[in-house]
Amino acid sequence: MKWPRTLASRLALIFFTGLVLAYGLSFGLQAYERYISSRSMMLSNLEQDVATSVAILDRLPAAERAAWLPRLERRTYRYRLDQGLTGEAMPSSDHPWLPSRSSRPSGVTTA
Repeated sequence: MKWPRTLASRLALIFFTGLVLAYGLSFGLQAYERYISSRSMMLSNLEQDVATSVAILDRLPAAERAAWLPRLERRTYRYRLDQGLTGEAMPSSDHPWLPSRSSRPSGVTTA
Protein backbone atom coordinates (compact mmCIF):
# COMPACT_ATOMS: atom_id res chain seq x y z
CA MET A 1 0.00 0.00 0.00
CA LYS A 2 1.38 3.38 -0.98
CA TRP A 3 1.20 6.40 1.27
CA PRO A 4 -1.07 9.24 0.12
CA ARG A 5 0.76 12.07 -1.63
CA THR A 6 -0.50 15.11 0.22
CA LEU A 7 0.15 16.01 3.82
CA ALA A 8 -3.57 16.54 4.50
CA SER A 9 -4.49 13.06 3.28
CA ARG A 10 -1.66 11.52 5.33
CA LEU A 11 -2.84 13.34 8.45
CA ALA A 12 -6.44 12.27 7.76
CA LEU A 13 -5.33 8.66 7.40
CA ILE A 14 -3.40 8.81 10.68
CA PHE A 15 -6.36 10.51 12.39
CA PHE A 16 -8.94 7.95 11.19
CA THR A 17 -6.64 5.06 12.03
CA GLY A 18 -6.29 6.45 15.55
CA LEU A 19 -10.07 6.83 15.84
CA VAL A 20 -10.68 3.26 14.71
CA LEU A 21 -8.07 1.99 17.17
CA ALA A 22 -9.52 4.08 20.03
CA TYR A 23 -13.08 2.91 19.33
CA GLY A 24 -11.93 -0.70 19.10
CA LEU A 25 -10.06 -0.55 22.40
CA SER A 26 -12.94 1.27 24.07
CA PHE A 27 -15.42 -1.36 22.91
CA GLY A 28 -13.13 -4.18 24.00
CA LEU A 29 -12.61 -2.73 27.47
CA GLN A 30 -16.33 -2.05 27.92
CA ALA A 31 -17.25 -5.59 26.85
CA TYR A 32 -14.64 -7.02 29.25
CA GLU A 33 -15.90 -4.86 32.12
CA ARG A 34 -19.48 -5.97 31.51
CA TYR A 35 -18.36 -9.61 31.44
CA ILE A 36 -16.50 -9.20 34.75
CA SER A 37 -19.35 -7.37 36.49
CA SER A 38 -22.03 -9.82 35.30
CA ARG A 39 -19.93 -12.81 36.37
CA SER A 40 -19.26 -11.24 39.75
CA MET A 41 -22.96 -10.52 40.24
CA MET A 42 -23.90 -14.05 39.19
CA LEU A 43 -21.49 -15.59 41.68
CA SER A 44 -22.60 -13.19 44.41
CA ASN A 45 -26.25 -14.12 43.85
CA LEU A 46 -25.37 -17.81 43.83
CA GLU A 47 -23.43 -17.42 47.07
CA GLN A 48 -26.34 -15.66 48.75
CA ASP A 49 -28.90 -18.16 47.44
CA VAL A 50 -26.89 -21.17 48.60
CA ALA A 51 -26.26 -19.63 52.02
CA THR A 52 -29.97 -18.84 52.46
CA SER A 53 -31.10 -22.28 51.28
CA VAL A 54 -28.63 -24.09 53.51
CA ALA A 55 -29.71 -21.95 56.48
CA ILE A 56 -33.36 -22.82 55.82
CA LEU A 57 -32.61 -26.53 55.54
CA ASP A 58 -30.38 -26.40 58.62
CA ARG A 59 -33.14 -24.91 60.79
CA LEU A 60 -35.83 -27.36 59.65
CA PRO A 61 -36.43 -30.64 61.43
CA ALA A 62 -34.83 -33.56 59.58
CA ALA A 63 -38.22 -35.04 58.68
CA GLU A 64 -39.38 -31.85 56.89
CA ARG A 65 -36.24 -31.17 54.84
CA ALA A 66 -37.19 -33.45 51.93
CA ALA A 67 -40.49 -31.61 51.52
CA TRP A 68 -38.66 -28.28 51.16
CA LEU A 69 -36.27 -29.44 48.43
CA PRO A 70 -38.71 -28.74 45.54
CA ARG A 71 -39.27 -25.21 46.88
CA LEU A 72 -35.53 -24.53 46.91
CA GLU A 73 -34.86 -26.12 43.51
CA ARG A 74 -33.59 -23.81 40.78
CA ARG A 75 -33.59 -24.19 37.03
CA THR A 76 -29.85 -24.88 36.87
CA TYR A 77 -29.19 -26.64 40.18
CA ARG A 78 -30.91 -28.44 43.02
CA TYR A 79 -30.07 -29.48 46.55
CA ARG A 80 -29.60 -33.05 47.75
CA LEU A 81 -29.86 -34.49 51.23
CA ASP A 82 -27.53 -37.42 50.59
CA GLN A 83 -23.74 -37.39 50.76
CA GLY A 84 -23.46 -35.66 47.37
CA LEU A 85 -20.40 -35.29 45.21
CA THR A 86 -17.16 -33.81 46.39
CA GLY A 87 -15.85 -30.79 44.58
CA GLU A 88 -12.96 -28.40 44.62
CA ALA A 89 -13.11 -24.82 45.74
CA MET A 90 -12.62 -22.22 43.05
CA PRO A 91 -9.11 -20.81 43.54
CA SER A 92 -9.26 -17.12 44.34
CA SER A 93 -6.05 -16.43 42.42
CA ASP A 94 -7.83 -17.30 39.16
CA HIS A 95 -10.54 -14.71 39.81
CA PRO A 96 -8.99 -11.50 41.13
CA TRP A 97 -12.15 -9.48 40.47
CA LEU A 98 -14.11 -11.27 43.18
CA PRO A 99 -13.94 -9.50 46.54
CA SER A 100 -12.77 -11.63 49.39
CA ARG A 101 -14.83 -11.77 52.55
CA SER A 102 -12.16 -9.80 54.41
CA SER A 103 -12.38 -6.87 51.97
CA ARG A 104 -16.12 -6.31 52.50
CA PRO A 105 -17.16 -3.41 54.71
CA SER A 106 -17.76 -4.24 58.35
CA GLY A 107 -21.38 -4.96 59.17
CA VAL A 108 -22.11 -6.44 55.73
CA THR A 109 -23.02 -10.09 55.74
CA THR A 110 -24.16 -12.41 52.97
CA ALA A 111 -26.19 -14.89 55.00
